[in-house]
Amino acid sequence: MENEVFERIAAFDDIVAQLSALSKVPEKLNDVSTPTLVVDVSVFEGITSLLSTPYPKTEWDEDFVTYLRANRTFIETGLAMANESDTCPFCKQPYNEDALSLIRNYKGRL
Repeated sequence: MENEVFERIAAFDDIVAQLSALSKVPEKLNDVSTPTLVVDVSVFEGITSLLSTPYPKTEWDEDFVTYLRANRTFIETGLAMANESDTCPFCKQPYNEDALSLIRNYKGRL
């Protein structure tokens, strides 16, 4: 009996509370039914359409250059301010390596 391990026994009030809770459970419970899952297949069709649509890079380049030219003053002001701190002057987020690379590409195209 020396090596017997006793588990922690709940307090009397806790046991009474558990018994009270169990006594409120109905004797006969309905079986748990299998849940029905409704899937909107059109979402997958939309994804398939997006993934299978070709987006030629040449069109992106021209759209990008047109956008840069139309917003040149705004972009140049932002780029000038970008050299003054480690955060974007517009969105106030810190620059990471991807952002700095993108800024270098902008500067090359202007």
